[in-house]
Amino acid sequence: MAELPPGYREVPEEERKKAQVFFTYGRSVAATGNYDYAIERYLAGLQHDPDAVPAHQELREISLKRKANKGKGLGMLEAMKLKKRSKDDKENLLNAEKLLAYEPGNSDYMLTMAQSAANLGYYDTVLWAAPLVAQAEADSGQRPNILSTEEREEIRKLRREVHELRRANEILKRASAFFAAELDRPQK
Repeated sequence: MAELPPGYREVPEEERKKAQVFFTYGRSVAATGNYDYAIERYLAGLQHDPDAVPAHQELREISLKRKANKGKGLGMLEAMKLKKRSKDDKENLLNAEKLLAYEPGNSDYMLTMAQSAANLGYYDTVLWAAPLVAQAEADSGQRPNILSTEEREEIRKLRREVHELRRANEILKRASAFFAAELDRPQK
């Protein structure tokens, strides 16, 4: 078995099982469209297993659906309370996760989450969150050396168009070769 990096923290199996109960319930609640309560259930589960990357991913998807459905942000007082840093990295991680759930594009919350996870030794979460931070910063123009989501989509679109044009060009070449052969054939 590979050696774990220094500082890596393993979540006890009993805590993982407790967390799974919350994640399962959150998943079923999210399926009904009650995104706010689903978020609360996922956050309760993450208190038991803060390194559950699939739960972080599902919570992110729920947050994005909630935003697409015009979900309101947190109240100002609650948001201010959650933004206040404490000495407890686990609390900072969970607060940043909640803030991010209600404002999924905020790279500062993503960064706080990744930093807190690193401080706690939850490296799987760091490996999941770090690319999100980089992409959010690229999308906001803070990282010009990384393609934004919009630029990536434009490149995908252009690649599809090039593929379609090459196919059409190949069809036209074959058709012109066929008709040229037909014209060269002796008439009866």
